[in-house]
Amino acid sequence: RDITKRVETEKTIRSLLNEKDILLREVHHRIKNNMNAISNLLLLQSETLSDGQAADALNDARIRIQSMMVIYDKLYRSADYRNISVKNYLTNLIDEIFSAFPISEKIKVEQYLEDFIMNSNSLFHIGIIVNEIITNSIKHAFPGSRNGVITICAYKAEDNTAEITIRDNGIGFHD
Repeated sequence: RDITKRVETEKTIRSLLNEKDILLREVHHRIKNNMNAISNLLLLQSETLSDGQAADALNDARIRIQSMMVIYDKLYRSADYRNISVKNYLTNLIDEIFSAFPISEKIKVEQYLEDFIMNSNSLFHIGIIVNEIITNSIKHAFPGSRNGVITICAYKAEDNTAEITIRDNGIGFHD
């Protein structure tokens, strides 16, 4: 009798865990779709503006939203919602960022990304920072028709920390 009750309890727990998994997957998918809708609305609005600065601000917001969408896409497609491949995530994020800029064909990107797993919450915040740095390099390091290279490196150190380096060969900072 105890064995029967234990088997039924385990079936119930498995069923509840499966339902939770399905709900989480659906939530991540809906968040990604909502962010995509917001991104498209920002794009449509920016195309109606005659003020270049305002249009640029909306496009910057759109690019930030697109970079956040990458993590939700990874969460939706992942079997493990807590941990994600850094290499897979950053590769997709970098591609998404470069596709948003027409000037990006003049800028070569070099990626040296070690494949290791990282907590999705931490990776979400890192993705926002990576987006800002790469976006700033694309917009400011290569004025006019200047060609350039942006290099992104990520690896897991022996002390179990992650190191991500982003550099460009652009014009640099003014005093």
